[in-house]
Amino acid sequence: MRIVLCYGVFDRPIDTYQTYLHEAKLQGDRIYVVIARDRLVLESSEQIPSMGERQRLDRIERHPLVHKAYLAHTHEPIRTIEEIRPHVCLLAEERHGLPEALEAELIRRGIFVSVQSVAHSLQNR
Repeated sequence: MRIVLCYGVFDRPIDTYQTYLHEAKLQGDRIYVVIARDRLVLESSEQIPSMGERQRLDRIERHPLVHKAYLAHTHEPIRTIEEIRPHVCLLAEERHGLPEALEAELIRRGIFVSVQSVAHSLQNR
């Protein structure tokens, strides 16, 4: 069974994530979603999500393509990826250098996962 992990805030209307989740489905058998904690979103973007983390989690759990959804660990978001050990980690957006930095950190921790952004994945088809 090939697991694809999607990581993000998931704060926009659910239909805006259709392409993202469909791309994840093309890359694996099961889609696991990790929701960024409110605190982390505030620290990284200085914006408060319009919905709280529990509300975002509940909403994404109900999506028919999602097999499991989790809240990221409070103090170390990468730990959730360590615990799940997916085959692919698919990020919702392309932030300069983020996929490479995340993949390097996972390798440093002994986890060999393909990390890519959905934008990059769609470009390479």
